[in-house]
Amino acid sequence: MALSLESHFGDRSNEIVETLAFHYQRSGDVAPAVRYLRLAGGKALAQEALSEAQRYYRSAYELLTQKTVHGVDRSQVDRLLLETLLDWSHAFYYQGNLGDLRTLQIQHETLARAVGDPRLSALWNAWRGFALWFDGGAINEAIATFEEAVEEAIACGDVTARGYAASWLSWATWGAGEPQRSAALWPEVSAFVDQIPDPYDRRFVTLMAMGGAAIGAALVLDISSATTLADELLEIGRSTGNRRATALGHIAYTAAYFAVGDTDEAVLSAERAVAVGADPIYAATADVWAIGVEASHGDIETADQMIDSVDNERRIRFSFYCRIVDVFRAQLDVLRGDLSRGDKRLQRLRSDLEAAGDRWMVDSIDAFHAAMPARLASGEVEAQPTQAFRNPSFVRRHGIRAVHKGRDRLTSLIETTAFPSFVPFFEIELAKLEHSRGRTSRAHAHAERVRELLAGYPESTLYRQATDLIAGDAANH
Repeated sequence: MALSLESHFGDRSNEIVETLAFHYQRSGDVAPAVRYLRLAGGKALAQEALSEAQRYYRSAYELLTQKTVHGVDRSQVDRLLLETLLDWSHAFYYQGNLGDLRTLQIQHETLARAVGDPRLSALWNAWRGFALWFDGGAINEAIATFEEAVEEAIACGDVTARGYAASWLSWATWGAGEPQRSAALWPEVSAFVDQIPDPYDRRFVTLMAMGGAAIGAALVLDISSATTLADELLEIGRSTGNRRATALGHIAYTAAYFAVGDTDEAVLSAERAVAVGADPIYAATADVWAIGVEASHGDIETADQMIDSVDNERRIRFSFYCRIVDVFRAQLDVLRGDLSRGDKRLQRLRSDLEAAGDRWMVDSIDAFHAAMPARLASGEVEAQPTQAFRNPSFVRRHGIRAVHKGRDRLTSLIETTAFPSFVPFFEIELAKLEHSRGRTSRAHAHAERVRELLAGYPESTLYRQATDLIAGDAANH
């Protein structure tokens, strides 16, 4: 039956790949069955039918991992299995099941070496790096694996594997404290991306590299480059109907607004990314950004509600993101008054994140700690409806020496942070601290530094705070 259908449809066989896969499976002819199952999986992926894609790829995998595979020699089985796992990785990626992908990679960790094809080995390492990062949170190890994949791909001249590895490097590097490197990766990828032969692979690499580089640019306060890339992603989404491009565009805008301290717009952009209805991995990315903005600079109750919502709907399934959300939970514990538990959790998480190479979250935790004594010293916390700042022992511990402690921490972080986007936040906290002590000239110097850093973004939250501080003093005189 399968041969008859192939003969009848000829070059149009791709229209009935699902039917051909079914008939070849029934006949026990493994090689063509796997071929059509993989094609059916790819077709389902293109239609965003992720459960169907999973079913087709799993069927191909089960055929190839039988105790005896009739009619196919061992080396061919290994090659088909490796190619199937690489295709299948996309379904795990979009659904957010990176733990299952990592399990398969571990089960078949010697497969790429056995096959001996450098092109497939490079692509295998690219996917292995991604799973190491998102399932294990091991950013440093993931970056080393991506770099190995890039080197392999360049050596064998494979632009597809190089594109995948480089596009994920554009995300991992800013997380590891190299946002400048992240921002520079899109120009590098754009120089060869058009050479990627498969349209799906070419689009995937383009979108991911642009999204990662946009966030990297935002975190070095190159907001123009960040928003240009975000606009290009949104235009791709509008012109092609690609929801993944649209979601990434909104996520890039979230980072840009966060970088200039525009909390409201950052959260709105993250909500737009979720509303697009793209795959779980993009919704989870937007959720994490939105929770982070609210927990760090926004509304505590809203952040709590966001965490409850993603917990109830199980929207965040990646170990990497779960640990980040744990940081936000600990911060909220502190702000609610559960100081001992919250602070201990933050210290433990900081140690784990530092060991994994997550510089972004390490600096975020340090920023949270640095701002606390400064806000206590300035009296700003009196206006916050939380129990944290009504705790006498906490105030005694952090308030008495808060001026010097806050100033020293913030000044040190300005010098050491890997992220220029944190500097305006540190400067406005210093301005408030100095202002609370009556040191007007010092306060104004820090406020002016905020306005200098955020020139061109006068509507941003931090710019307006700096302006209001200076204007308030002028009115009082």
